[in-house]
Amino acid sequence: MLITLGKKLTRLFGEGDVHRLEGASSLSLETQRAYFKTHSIKDLLGYESYHEGIYINQTTAGFVLESTPLVGFTAEAHANLSSIFQTVLPENSNIQFLLTADPLIGNALAVWQQPRVKHDDMMARMASERVAHFKRLANTAVNGLSARTFRILISVTRPFPENTPFNVFHQELTELKERLMAIFSMAHMQTVSMEPETLLGFINDLFACPRDVSDFKNSHVAYSPLDFLCDQTPVNNKVLEVTPQGLRVNGGEKMFKAYRVTRYPVKKWTQSEMGDLIGDSFQLMQQIHHPFFLHYGVNIPKQEELKMKYMAKSNHLEKQIQSPMAKYLPGMQAEWQEFQFVRTQLDNNHRFVKTSFTAAVLAPEADIHKADQALQNVFRAKGFDLQEDRHLHMQSFLTLLPMRFGDDFLKDLTSSKKLKTTMSSESANLMPIQGEWTGTDSPGMLLLGRRGQVTTWSPFDNKGGNYNVSVVGRSGSGKSAWFKKSLF
Repeated sequence: MLITLGKKLTRLFGEGDVHRLEGASSLSLETQRAYFKTHSIKDLLGYESYHEGIYINQTTAGFVLESTPLVGFTAEAHANLSSIFQTVLPENSNIQFLLTADPLIGNALAVWQQPRVKHDDMMARMASERVAHFKRLANTAVNGLSARTFRILISVTRPFPENTPFNVFHQELTELKERLMAIFSMAHMQTVSMEPETLLGFINDLFACPRDVSDFKNSHVAYSPLDFLCDQTPVNNKVLEVTPQGLRVNGGEKMFKAYRVTRYPVKKWTQSEMGDLIGDSFQLMQQIHHPFFLHYGVNIPKQEELKMKYMAKSNHLEKQIQSPMAKYLPGMQAEWQEFQFVRTQLDNNHRFVKTSFTAAVLAPEADIHKADQALQNVFRAKGFDLQEDRHLHMQSFLTLLPMRFGDDFLKDLTSSKKLKTTMSSESANLMPIQGEWTGTDSPGMLLLGRRGQVTTWSPFDNKGGNYNVSVVGRSGSGKSAWFKKSLF
């Protein structure tokens, strides 16, 4: 038993410590049990039940929306989304935006392939070969390109209020959800409420890591209203090992690494530029070929206390600026200008918010260094600096899950220096909601975006009625065959 224990402890302590522990028998039985004790990830998820569009968690209640990514941004959309942080969300509420880029393109490929297998053998074979090619792109980079699907998950939570009946609280959350969906619609984001089956499937896909499977389809998890939600996912048994360098799944089959944003661009940053953080449209070297996540969480704290602190510091700084010592402190003038900016924002009905911006990658352990460098390069090229969440990858993983940002995690994020206080005017510019065009409604031509989004396009979806198409290519490259066999 000691030999077995020593072999296992070698991985934890190193060879020298094992010899010492074996020779002195210094490990008590309770300590030995603690080393090899296992825990279930279900205990950390916090999801409990679902009732008429609202999720009930351990300490909060809320809802989850799924949206198609935006392509570009307008001033009108900016004003609409800014109102979410200014006036719509009540104090003590939390909202988080999660952009995922994963290889689960199987559903889109199946919709495109299904009508083509009913025709002649030639069309069926061409469709099968094209689907197989896209699956190769999803499994690995081919000529610098990777196929993926961009998804946007938006979740809102509020702590249970005291002395408020649940039916009243449920009605308030339902009205808030409807109002947010209307605001997103005005910003050209079509949102749908995420049902339990979809939420459970999404969480299961994170643990199952289905990058190497043959169908590349999203998981389908049956939902039972009689059991806790956290007990229904993940459905596949996986070993998740917490290490300082990341979360190892099944002994290195996959590895999850998270990063915090420590520096933002010096120049003015707009929401339109958020699309640059999913990869460069023209430089293949600035692409992230493995699944990655961008998460932005916002907490709306109580404003009165923060305003009082701001006013006290502002008055103190104003006295220092007017004193003779100000000329010996050159940085004081810049600090005073920042305080004046905050005052202007407060006069324009903006609020103090607490935010956290996290990026993460998921890749085989053998490729995690490449994924790390690719993510760092994309952010660094746009003026962002990332710092690895060493020893804190589990914390980051849990906070980016839908409805897990806020409440108890806010204390952890504050102590780990991952939460900053800023103005609500900043939040609308940092939401990771930019992606690539997903195409038209009809499964016509199967194409690939510059950042890997699987896209379908048909000229007959043009409501204007002009169906003319021009296909350009060298002679004999297959223009006619591709157009006719792909579209019809």
